[in-house]
Amino acid sequence: MEQFWNNVLAVPFYYVEVLLAGLAAISFLVFLRGFLGGIGNVFTMNGHDEHLLHARTRSVWGVLLLAFLFVLWEILRMVASWLGGPMGDTTLGMWFVIAIAATWLFLFIKKKLFSGGGGGGH
Repeated sequence: MEQFWNNVLAVPFYYVEVLLAGLAAISFLVFLRGFLGGIGNVFTMNGHDEHLLHARTRSVWGVLLLAFLFVLWEILRMVASWLGGPMGDTTLGMWFVIAIAATWLFLFIKKKLFSGGGGGGH
């Protein structure tokens, strides 16, 4: 057990990678369950639209969880590169994350400002 903890403390990113990969696999399965649960009704058009709400919700949650895990991984890599960790340079990946976050923030603020004040959206 002591050797295990020595390995964890010596190279912790391997275990962080394994944890994030497992969470990403679960997120992908959530997306896949929603996507495959609702895709059949797209081709047959035999379902009521409100019956597919759960499938769309699962698909969106799966994609959002994958995006969150990607951003978390990039932030961890950036912090590790600042501290001299073994992760290397993350400039391109961080610019990508910053661009996505700025676009999302712009669209979120635009929606809040121009939604009519109520914020309900209906």
